[in-house]
Amino acid sequence: MKSARLSVSHAAPPYTPGKPLDKDLRGYLASNADIVTRVSKPVGLEYIPALSAQANQPILFEQIVEKPGFRLCDILVKHRELQARALGVSREDYLRTLAYRLRRPPRGFVNVADGPVKERKFTGDQVDWTKLPIPVHSEQETQPYVTAMNIVVDPETGFQQHLARRQPP
Repeated sequence: MKSARLSVSHAAPPYTPGKPLDKDLRGYLASNADIVTRVSKPVGLEYIPALSAQANQPILFEQIVEKPGFRLCDILVKHRELQARALGVSREDYLRTLAYRLRRPPRGFVNVADGPVKERKFTGDQVDWTKLPIPVHSEQETQPYVTAMNIVVDPETGFQQHLARRQPP
């Protein structure tokens, strides 16, 4: 049995995007509008997984029957072309750029006073996972679930704790 070795270079990335990457999902959807499938007709939450499974490009559901006022997107980075596009590089430079960026230290967080993610704020008794449009993607799932990363900051010490969890609503 032959063994293989992977040679990893610590040189500069093969390509740096000519324009800054999108800062948020809305920016990504806008700058990639040419490949985003927009479903503007009302769609029941139960049909979203099957429709998403058929998509090969990003898909945005703009009207969810059971959750008025919410939108839902899926299939943002399903294959290499989309992954390269999200990194702002060509398909040929994707793996080298990804390997380079994964070796870099984390950039850290930037605290902001306001932003699109804070348009809707739920506090106290308003906090309720079931208000979100959470589809059930497969028969193996017994209920909707959310996979999320929470960043908790102690207001007195500034200590940050990062928690990843998968939780049913």
